[in-house]
Amino acid sequence: MSMQQDEDMLLQSIYEEYQGTLRRIARALNVPNMELEDVVQETFIAYFRKYSLTWSPTRKKAMLVKILKGKAIDCLRKNGRYEKVSLDEENSVRCIEMLTTYVVTDPIDIIISEEAI
Repeated sequence: MSMQQDEDMLLQSIYEEYQGTLRRIARALNVPNMELEDVVQETFIAYFRKYSLTWSPTRKKAMLVKILKGKAIDCLRKNGRYEKVSLDEENSVRCIEMLTTYVVTDPIDIIISEEAI
C-alpha cells in the first residue's frame, strides 16, 4: 500500500469511529438538524488539516469535541442573526407582505404612518 492509501484509511477509520459521537454532541448543543451534517463535516476537515492523525484516541476525541463546540457556536450565531420564515406556514404570506413593505418603502415613512394611527 502507498502512503496516501494508508493515510486515507486512517482518515476513514477516524471518521467512522467518532462521527456518531460528534453527531450526538452536536444535537445536544442544539445544532439545527439541517446544519448538523455540515457542522460535523467541518469539524473533521478542521481536525484533519491541523492536528496529528496518530494521537491517542483520548486526545483525538478531546480535540474533535473542542473543534465541534466551536463550529456549533459559529452555526448558532449565524442562525441567530436571521429570522427564518417558512413559506408553508399560514401567516407566511403576511410575513412576506410585511417584508416587501419594509424593503420597498422607506422605514421612516412606515414609522410615521403607524404613529399617526
